[in-house]
Amino acid sequence: MDQRDDCLQTRINAYLAGCAVARDDLGREVLAAARSALRKFGLASQDMDDLAQACAVDVIQHIGSYDRSRGAFCAWISGFAWNVVRGHQNRQIDYVSRPQENVSQTVTDQDPCLRNAIFTAMEALLPGERQLLELRFVMQLSSNEIAEFTGVTACQARKRISRAVDKLRRHTAVQDYIRHPVLG
Repeated sequence: MDQRDDCLQTRINAYLAGCAVARDDLGREVLAAARSALRKFGLASQDMDDLAQACAVDVIQHIGSYDRSRGAFCAWISGFAWNVVRGHQNRQIDYVSRPQENVSQTVTDQDPCLRNAIFTAMEALLPGERQLLELRFVMQLSSNEIAEFTGVTACQARKRISRAVDKLRRHTAVQDYIRHPVLG
């Protein structure tokens, strides 16, 4: 372990002196150490690479403050990993805590028949389907953001949103409005 720490300290010193080879080696080692530190948090695999890169960038920016006498490099990196994970979780909490209005409330007041048709159709959807439509059309999140929020892939999120929209479109109240918009 001491020999590894000596090699690491040598690479850090060379990096700080401007050596390009040391920069590349140190970057690879820091990224691997960041991944290792993040594994203990049990993150979704789609988040792992992004968070590991964010952690590695933070570590490289502060590499000059690493003091070997105060502890092992992996322990030092775990503090950065914790900060990155906490920031990621705070962003997820922000998505949940934003005030959510019902999709039917966003329909213009100029056409109460359309609003009523959508409201009726929304009530017939499952809660998860309503949530997907609210995330997409009220909060205007992208498929990737919805995927991150719900814990599925972006492709699965797009398919689920598409199915919910189709279900909404096929509802009898919406179909009646489409056939007879004035009579609604």
